[in-house]
Amino acid sequence: MLQGKFFKTVLPLLAAGCFISTISNAQLTVLPNGNVGIGNPAPVQKLDVLVNAADPAQESGRFVNNSTTAAAKYGIRNTVSNAGTSIRYGFYNDVQALSTGSAFSYGLFNTVTGSTGGAYGIYNRNNAGGGGFRYGFYNYTYQSGPLANTTLGIYNYTNANLGPTYGLYNIAYTTGASTATNYAQYNYQYSAGTSTHYGIFNYVTTAAATTAGTRYGIWTEVVNSGAGVRYGIYSRALGAANFAGFFDGNVTVQGTLTVASDDKLKINVNSVDNALAIIQQLDAKTYDFRTDIKGVSFPEGHQIGLLASQVEKAAPMLVKEIKTPVAMEIPGPLSPENAAKSGDGNPVPPQNQKEEMYSYKAVNYIGLIPVLIQAVKEQQQMIENLQKQLQEQKALISRLKPSIK
Repeated sequence: MLQGKFFKTVLPLLAAGCFISTISNAQLTVLPNGNVGIGNPAPVQKLDVLVNAADPAQESGRFVNNSTTAAAKYGIRNTVSNAGTSIRYGFYNDVQALSTGSAFSYGLFNTVTGSTGGAYGIYNRNNAGGGGFRYGFYNYTYQSGPLANTTLGIYNYTNANLGPTYGLYNIAYTTGASTATNYAQYNYQYSAGTSTHYGIFNYVTTAAATTAGTRYGIWTEVVNSGAGVRYGIYSRALGAANFAGFFDGNVTVQGTLTVASDDKLKINVNSVDNALAIIQQLDAKTYDFRTDIKGVSFPEGHQIGLLASQVEKAAPMLVKEIKTPVAMEIPGPLSPENAAKSGDGNPVPPQNQKEEMYSYKAVNYIGLIPVLIQAVKEQQQMIENLQKQLQEQKALISRLKPSIK
């Protein structure tokens, strides 16, 4: 019920085209331009909500939809339509965490619960014509200063009982004669620091060792009936010490494995001399890989191959020093059974870990093939020379037989 003091204070302001209460505990301000402030006496937006440091409230806004009808429900539905050329934001959120704070900061934290039917934490549809960039979701994460906390552009925790579960489900679909480049996911990671950085970090685990079903860290399929080259995965890492692909485990290729070898790509081309001498310095060995090296896995079972130390002496260009990252222990939030929980019961993002490296020497077995080819040719020449000598000796013996009698 509104008291008389309220009307005595407010009505003159309404007549003046604004609503600014002078009551000490008033929380609502309406300016002549239509800006509404809640807790903010000078709103600069159409709706400007401010929670002061001394205010015990934990939420600056809350929307509850308890409708039980069959119609679609929206906690917040935002439509931005503009025919101009400026930037449009359906949702713009700025979260600033001070160095003195210890709690987690979320630009957007969304919980979706339900027993049946589709449920979307975020459902984003971007449909626009004409030129210019379109972002269904654009996220910029920046951290500076001495903070050692993990910074996550997107942290997604998905825990489901039955049915398909998608941490991220993304469809990029174009129609018409579009010639622009399209990205279902575009990821750019930049840092000037010395810590470990991941463009994409993916971890797939199961509840128990006996859990059935196939798991894919990354599963990709490219289907296109049109012209042009298709790449299931295209990876590029420039520099002799870098790897476009590094696999800690077995690798199977159901296709052709090729290596760049065009004449036009090469300079300083020379023949391999004394290839047989190189091969003669190598001894085939049988062995087992060690299993006591923490965080690094090698082939299991009895193996046959060469020792890098021997190959390095005979053909040093076929041996390379490898630095492999030691597998890190994945923190709790990626395992529901052991998930670390913050004070509010929400999953804790994975914390910063110092990556360890393990060094060893590796042999380029494919590079040995040309040496073997040349060694066979050298050996064949030796055989032909011996055969020629044998024929000459046989001819000489045939000529000498009459005189011996």
